[in-house]
Amino acid sequence: MMTWKPIHYAKKRVKTCTADCMVRDAAKMFKDENMGSLIVTDEEGNHMGLFTDAVLFKAISNGLDLRAMKLGDLDLEPIVRADKNADFGDVQGMFKESPSGRLVLYGKEGEIAGVLKRKNVERFGFYKAASRMLRRR
Repeated sequence: MMTWKPIHYAKKRVKTCTADCMVRDAAKMFKDENMGSLIVTDEEGNHMGLFTDAVLFKAISNGLDLRAMKLGDLDLEPIVRADKNADFGDVQGMFKESPSGRLVLYGKEGEIAGVLKRKNVERFGFYKAASRMLRRR
């Protein structure tokens, strides 16, 4: 029997953009790639923060003129890091540190393994539990 871990619920196709990427280009990536977050890097490739749909909506609601802005001009979400081999008990409390409920899962060498959303853990965890109950009938 397989033991489910947070990595099984994570989105593995993760995109990055540099801080000098235009906001409009990043928002287009959201639409074209059907995603809601990008990891923003500096020129050296260091991870600076997350550009999320929530960051975008906050900027819009604050009346920012995003047409000429770059990702580095925005108030990005902090990256909340978790080990890709962590158990649910290890990551459960970490979601509180992320405004959008996202954790970035990293491997031992610092590589990005995926982005885990609290919403997906809750949704798929509920589905899995319901499926188990239905099979018992």
